[in-house]
Amino acid sequence: MSERTGTAGSDESGGAVISKDDLRRLFLFEALAEDQLQWVQDHSTAVEYEATSRDYSEGEPATCFVVLLEGAITLTRNVHGQEIEVTRTDQRGVYAGATQAFLGDQVDQRYPNSMVAITPVKVLELPADQLGP
Repeated sequence: MSERTGTAGSDESGGAVISKDDLRRLFLFEALAEDQLQWVQDHSTAVEYEATSRDYSEGEPATCFVVLLEGAITLTRNVHGQEIEVTRTDQRGVYAGATQAFLGDQVDQRYPNSMVAITPVKVLELPADQLGP
């Protein structure tokens, strides 16, 4: 499904480790304490996707919280069998994916939309099971 491309400094999952300085430049993480930032660094992976590939698809189990680092993406929804673009952005730091992971079993943990790379992209992926209650 997804076309990942490896980068230097890769971890065992094929993604790269992102520096704390780079994390601090993202609005989601800029106010985190040092130990919280370390947790994000330890649990996240920077992954690259080729243009037109999907990071995730609507309806699949929501396994990752995703933050855009580079490139442009679109979020789409399936409406009556048609894939409809909901939003398009190249804003660094925007997030999608498992955005309700912190609610655990209170909600159905499935992706509410699909994320598709418009250009080659680099995203930060945090496993949803690490973000739960």
